[in-house]
Amino acid sequence: MARNKNAKRQHFVAPYATDVPAMAEFMPLSRFITEITDSSEDTTDEFADYAGDGTVTTDVIGIQESWDVSGTFDVTDPAQAFIAGLKREIGTARKLWHMIVDSNGNEEIYGVATALNIIAGSGAAEEHEEFSCTLQFDQRPEVRPHAG
Repeated sequence: MARNKNAKRQHFVAPYATDVPAMAEFMPLSRFITEITDSSEDTTDEFADYAGDGTVTTDVIGIQESWDVSGTFDVTDPAQAFIAGLKREIGTARKLWHMIVDSNGNEEIYGVATALNIIAGSGAAEEHEEFSCTLQFDQRPEVRPHAG
């Protein structure tokens, strides 16, 4: 049985543009990032009808895929600096491209996302500055084979 470490899953960000950026334009979100957690949520509708036996059925009617990113702030890291630069922006200025390469290296999951809850420099005086944000896909992301 094969098991992969979370560090094998790669996350990348790129500035928002109408077309998907080339892979070379994506910046890895990795240096001093210690945790990336899938915080996706499903929207459901529950019902029971006379076509069944009255048992409540749950339908997934929507998904909101989000990833919570946290670690230590490194202002020299291009991905962190880019996200930190969005902190005081609103509306479409908070948009970016988010790409994930799965832990097997087989698939790319990508789409336009919104950077939420950006923290770039916070914490106790004796600790390194914190970095965190949530990258929330605006729609269900696309999936394609990873080009390597």
